[in-house]
Amino acid sequence: MLNIRKKHYLCGEVTLMGILNVTPDSFYSASRKQTDEEIISRAEEILSQGGEGAIIDVGGCSTRPGSDPVSEEEELRRVCHALDLLQKVCPDATLSVDTFRPEVAKKVVEDYGVSIVNDISGNVECAMPGAAYVLTSWGATLDDIIDDFKTKVSAISSRLPDTEIILDPGFGFGKTRQQEYDILLNLQRIKQEFPDRLLLVGVSRKRMIYEILGTTPDSDATLAGTRLIHHIAMLQGADIIRTHDLL
Repeated sequence: MLNIRKKHYLCGEVTLMGILNVTPDSFYSASRKQTDEEIISRAEEILSQGGEGAIIDVGGCSTRPGSDPVSEEEELRRVCHALDLLQKVCPDATLSVDTFRPEVAKKVVEDYGVSIVNDISGNVECAMPGAAYVLTSWGATLDDIIDDFKTKVSAISSRLPDTEIILDPGFGFGKTRQQEYDILLNLQRIKQEFPDRLLLVGVSRKRMIYEILGTTPDSDATLAGTRLIHHIAMLQGADIIRTHDLL
């Protein structure tokens, strides 16, 4: 079973997953880390702010709306370079890789022992023995999401223990703004349907926040909105919060 440790954050106890984008084009400009020094500094920041149980989520291919994904070879180059650095400076950290490509997932699990594959596509082929798997749903409504999870969890269970399947309702993917907030306010239904599985919420600085506020991903108002939604998600039972800002 994936061993995660929780930290007091906002209104309760959760595990924090800090975002480390080794990309030049992620939607939030401050999250882009290119040099070795930037990558190491960000990893150390995540562990310092998120506690020793924090997860470092490494992304090598932007999936922002309208993005043009880099090649698999370039994604692998970026991710593997970052993992090489992290294994030297924080060898005991829990590492996750944010990818939708099965070959990337296979490489990082087999060669680097990555603990989690965080797959925004919901492509169950990225579920690899030896690592927990974040299953993201593109369902538009809560009923759609729950049905999607039931079908895909059944498919994945032949490869992974049930306790290593983490559920992500997929904020920002395949949903209208109203649907996203309806889902947010009823996340507890997912916990009720899947009481033994961890629930991950990733809303940090996303469009569902900054468009309503009339701001940008980089603004202080967007950060405040993100924290408010994190608070609501925790009250609804979220176990893992994926975020740019761990304080």
